[in-house]
Amino acid sequence: MFNGQCSMKFHPLDTSIQPPQRFTNPFRYIPHPLCVEAMKELQQYLRSQPKYSEEIALGKMFGVLVVATHEGKMGFLAAFSGLLADSNDLPYFVPAIADILQPDNYFKQGERLLDRINHIIRSVENSSAYISQKEYCEEITLNRDHTLSDKRAALAVRKAERHRLRAAGPLSKEEEQRLIKESQFDNAEIRRIKDTLDKDLEEKKAPFLAIEQQILSLKKTRKQLSDDLQRWIFDQFVITNAKGETKNLTDIFMDSTGTLPPAGAGECAAPKLLQYAFLHGLRPLCMAEFWWGKPPALQLRRHLNYYPACSGKCKPILQFMLQGLDVDELNAPSNPASASDASDASEGLSVSSSSLPIIYEDSYMIVVNKPTGILSVKGKEEAPSIDELLTIRGNGQWLPLIVHRIDMATSGILIFAKDKKTQQALQAQFANHKVLKRYKAIVEGDIPCAEGDINLPLRHDIMDRPRQMVDPTHGKPAISHFKVIMKRTDEQGRVRTVLYLFPKTGRTHQLRVHCAHPQGLNSPIVGDNLYGRPDKRLMLHAEYIEFTHPATGLPVHLECPAPF
Repeated sequence: MFNGQCSMKFHPLDTSIQPPQRFTNPFRYIPHPLCVEAMKELQQYLRSQPKYSEEIALGKMFGVLVVATHEGKMGFLAAFSGLLADSNDLPYFVPAIADILQPDNYFKQGERLLDRINHIIRSVENSSAYISQKEYCEEITLNRDHTLSDKRAALAVRKAERHRLRAAGPLSKEEEQRLIKESQFDNAEIRRIKDTLDKDLEEKKAPFLAIEQQILSLKKTRKQLSDDLQRWIFDQFVITNAKGETKNLTDIFMDSTGTLPPAGAGECAAPKLLQYAFLHGLRPLCMAEFWWGKPPALQLRRHLNYYPACSGKCKPILQFMLQGLDVDELNAPSNPASASDASDASEGLSVSSSSLPIIYEDSYMIVVNKPTGILSVKGKEEAPSIDELLTIRGNGQWLPLIVHRIDMATSGILIFAKDKKTQQALQAQFANHKVLKRYKAIVEGDIPCAEGDINLPLRHDIMDRPRQMVDPTHGKPAISHFKVIMKRTDEQGRVRTVLYLFPKTGRTHQLRVHCAHPQGLNSPIVGDNLYGRPDKRLMLHAEYIEFTHPATGLPVHLECPAPF
């Protein structure tokens, strides 16, 4: 199966590096040295292709898959997400799983029909007849509203006069009857006038409404055609797994999530790479993906940093494709708080209920120094958590109630209440910004200013949880203060800055995004694989907290120095 076409996509690796024993978990990994070598070659190729330089400078995800042939020859495959140079099949790169760009297939025919429908809609909406009719309808509607408003104002004067007469003194029976009849007449009159105005308005608006109905009908046809085309695309993506089994995208997502696939599913680099390897008898060894160019408008991507596969588009597909492969930590948390959690986890796993560092404890609360690599509270995954360890420590005397959380990869001060009342009182202080928190962090690069505020609204990246994204329109307010402590130079000669970080709000990954984002410090926290790159650990530690004791009313100041 290793034919001429395949050899054009297969790039030999001349290296003595040994392959890993198990294949990469695409949602949680540190690139294997073989992938690093492959990425260097791919990046060198990209730099040598001026025809792509302008396009990829705007931002593009690339991937490499190191494979072995039946003869044991080792090399790599390369892929890009989506299209490049308006193509899904270019020299050097593996092709798309489904070629939907053939000029005369169902998709292109439907696309041309959609273009014609869109052209008709735009023509109608921009026509002088439609615009003049729309303006005319707005004018007569406004006149109708003014006429009705003036009549109601006149009748309101008559109604006020009736109230005045009744309040002035007793009325004769005849006078009261006259006022009642006048009120009934006025109510009937306003209904009659409204009905007449509405009927007149309806007749005058009929030509405009006819055009509107035509536009709505075209838009309904457009939506139906668009939905049909999308389903057709999903059916063309027939995915193969390591066992040789196949499923189309629709079935994969319905079986996994109970929903239709999102647009663009199956067009990312990772599925393309695995599909090509399986169809050409190549054995996958390891895989990695990296970003090239400017970051997207909302997502946080950095040039040449590698990233795990996204959860929204790729997770169901890759979970199916990897069946039959021996995958590294396949049951580990997908897309965790940081891939450095993989190395940090040893610290978390080594902690027991008896060895958990306790900073403060009384009959109302317990405060711990959470190690990096351990969850604050138990999640869906089989992983240790602080609340489980504290439950054992409580021995039935009390149960730990979480007051606030810190990321799995972050270490430092974490508060648990021993009763509901204390929990609610402490959480109210957090909600009302009555708690002072200070984190210590080491970030990549040299921060030029001594201190300042970062105000970048955040929201979940719904297609790639748990990532957060800066979104000025839909994001929730997120404000952090930073203060530079000192500068360091690491063993590679890279400048790094030690900071104090003071979160004024408590959004998920707030400090991590605020440090990494170009509009923030533009300097990721060292060891942050989600928004920067991995290291020995995530260099973020919650080292100081100040709040009011909910029972005594006295101030509490707790400090736990960072281990870095």
